[in-house]
Amino acid sequence: MDADATRPAPKETIASEALVSVLATTDLHMHLYPHDYATDRPDPRRGLAALARHVAVHRARTSNGILVDNGDVIQGTAMGDWAARRLAADHDAAHPAITVMNLLGYDAATVGNHEFDYGLGMLRRCHGAAGFPVVLANLRPAGAAAEALFPPWTILRREIRDLAGRWRRLRIGVVGFAPVETLTWDRARLGGALRAEPMADCARRMVPELRAAGADIVIALCHAGIDDDAEGESRDADAGALDVARVPGVDAVVAGHSHTLRAAPSPVMVPGAGRGAWNGENAGARLSAGPRPAAVPEPGLAPIVSPGSRGTHLGRIDLRLRCRDDGRCSVLRGSASLVPATALPVAPGAAGTGEAAALYARVLNALEPAHRRTLARIRRPVTELSAPLTSYFADAGDHAMARCVARAVRAHLDEVGLDRSDGTPLLVATSLFSTGGRGDPSDYVDIAPGPLLVRDLARLSPFANTVQVRRVRGAVLRQWLERSARAFRTVTPGARDVPLRDLVVPGYDIDTVDGLGWRIDLSRPVGDRVRDLVTVDGPLAEDDPVDVAVTDYRAAGSNGFPDLADAQLRHADASTVPDILARMLSRLGPGDNEEPRCAGWRFAAMPGTTARLRTGPGARRHKSLARRLGLEDTGVTDAEGYALFRLHL
Repeated sequence: MDADATRPAPKETIASEALVSVLATTDLHMHLYPHDYATDRPDPRRGLAALARHVAVHRARTSNGILVDNGDVIQGTAMGDWAARRLAADHDAAHPAITVMNLLGYDAATVGNHEFDYGLGMLRRCHGAAGFPVVLANLRPAGAAAEALFPPWTILRREIRDLAGRWRRLRIGVVGFAPVETLTWDRARLGGALRAEPMADCARRMVPELRAAGADIVIALCHAGIDDDAEGESRDADAGALDVARVPGVDAVVAGHSHTLRAAPSPVMVPGAGRGAWNGENAGARLSAGPRPAAVPEPGLAPIVSPGSRGTHLGRIDLRLRCRDDGRCSVLRGSASLVPATALPVAPGAAGTGEAAALYARVLNALEPAHRRTLARIRRPVTELSAPLTSYFADAGDHAMARCVARAVRAHLDEVGLDRSDGTPLLVATSLFSTGGRGDPSDYVDIAPGPLLVRDLARLSPFANTVQVRRVRGAVLRQWLERSARAFRTVTPGARDVPLRDLVVPGYDIDTVDGLGWRIDLSRPVGDRVRDLVTVDGPLAEDDPVDVAVTDYRAAGSNGFPDLADAQLRHADASTVPDILARMLSRLGPGDNEEPRCAGWRFAAMPGTTARLRTGPGARRHKSLARRLGLEDTGVTDAEGYALFRLHL
């Protein structure tokens, strides 16, 4: 026996313990000022200004904390678009998001996929003004000699008080990750300038570097979700944060991207519970009102917080540290929680009230100029509507919103001189973004007849995507439509009131192709549903060519759609869809958005069979439209506040 094995272990010299808090925001999407620019109404329930009060209160109670952001800050509202235009014209201008983050004293941040929406130059200018380190480890320059966008990690050196009241020196390592899928989603803008490494693989390399550089604890900012059911092409975006939380040496993880609300030491779902079973998903970032399976423990998993989106919540991770006499600290355990922006920061007269109110006022003052200019822009009229534009019945084939976008895109392509001399049919692919489903009953578009304002355009197309025209064959188009058709459940002939939608699939993955007709047979399995493709020239065969106007995001094969990189590029320019809408709809005049309301696709007939459409309660204001689409109001509102309509197949 080894003699050393018989010796007593050296007595651990622990002076005391300490508590450290990590406060986190994610997916703010330019929700800074307490105003909803989509509806042009005050909204104090969310946004960075509302969260500022909680930051002030926390700092008044303890100095042992840091504030971090997890990306997707600079894009998402009309203020974000205004700021991007201003920085494009004036490279020295300050971005309102970075201005406020500096004011709040952020300690570190990483970037999300939407930080790349305005190009690398804009990203560098915007974040170059940050008064805090911005880190990104797994998206690096493709060329060996190229300058990195941001350092992979940083070490924050802080003085903290332990529980005995003594000051301790703490070295906090912070490392940042973004989804590898960013290179696909923004391929047109990035042009091969970056290379990507899966988050967990990169974390396994970075953690030893941080420890060797002296980090006592390691915090990972992961712009990714925690859906452990995700696999294949979406794994890094949907579950990358969970994979990083399993890497030895990671002490805390801030998750995001999926807009999910979750805070727990162990956020692993019960096996078989199903993807999305408890996640508050999509833009609303709300917790499901339905049954929620309990999480199961997973030894060695770092605590994770996913603070939703749009500033509805502040994430918090509390770490209990062991402080040794040699000056080093290590994590004993951790816990995570969510602080809602809707809650009062403190009771009247409590410590921190004055600081919270003062910081809130400073944030509003800093944002006021950008807010006023944004309001002036969004209140400009674009055109007139003769009938309402709504997304309540998009899942049943209401085509009016998609046709409005397609009409503008066609006019833009005519203006730029797209060559159509060979007579190939031109189709326009569109998708809608506010169709309830995985959001909440208020997440629908409902624009009344009359003036269509600039603010309304964000509901039609919220992202600064550009348009390409690609020539594809009928077989590719059928594969494309099959991918969309998976959003609907399989229905057995003769069944009654079967739920129509599979809510695992987001509404923006249901593409409508203007200029094309087809049938969706819900009795068939996913992947074999699309029938009878037809254009103005007649039936479309598998080998027939068509030109399809499509966003750069969809052309890159996002979310499992066909990658069109090898398809002939017929046209591309730098105009974004929101800009095209603003310019072309103002020139086209009122237009007729009354008929036809129905999309080119329809469900295959199944006599005696009905499906249940779940939609926002505002749909009941559009009874005549529902009847024209073959929908019957059941008069029932479900437990989550959705109105239920019956579709006769």
